Amino acid sequence: MKIKYIVLIIIVLMIYGIVFGIKDGKINNLNKSILESKTKNEQIEKELLTCKLNDVRLSLRNAELRIKQVKIDKLINIKKLQWVKKKANFRIQDDFLIDIILEAEKYDNGLLILAIIAKESNFRQYAHHLRMNARGLTQIRPYIWFDELKQNDIIDHSNELWDYKKNIEACNYILNDYFKRYKTLKKVLTKYSGNANMYKEKVTKNLKELEKI
Repeated sequence: MKIKYIVLIIIVLMIYGIVFGIKDGKINNLNKSILESKTKNEQIEKELLTCKLNDVRLSLRNAELRIKQVKIDKLINIKKLQWVKKKANFRIQDDFLIDIILEAEKYDNGLLILAIIAKESNFRQYAHHLRMNARGLTQIRPYIWFDELKQNDIIDHSNELWDYKKNIEACNYILNDYFKRYKTLKKVLTKYSGNANMYKEKVTKNLKELEKI
């Protein structure tokens, strides 16, 4: 009898193990399916996020292009930008060249300022003549002009001459001052350059080219 009971108990245990083994297998398969589904969902979410980021980047790029087009549309003549690009013998972005043109054209001396920039710095914002300590687009010398420019609220520090807007404003002030005193373009350019050789001829040539555009 004992042996029968033992055999019966063994059979029951085997059946129990088989049943729960199947259940455990189903549970494991279910957990695996849930994990795979979660992984796929995460992958889909990542792909959606990537698409959204790409859409945002595209929107920003389109906005930049629209802003650039607006700047170009504001120019009197697109040929002026082409002229400036030709004179800018360095890798300077069109956006910055457009900014320079628009800033210069705020002043009556706008074309003359562009002609001077083309000669002085080739449109390099941080052009620096070490010996003369001339700075920026129009190569202004702080040791000559700082006090007067500060008194007229154009700059507070000589380093501001590296800022293209301040530099152009300062150049316009200097030109107006020279025109009041010396009257003619020839004398103004001679004084502006410190009587540099062929300076007035080159700037005058630039100015005539711009006036034809």
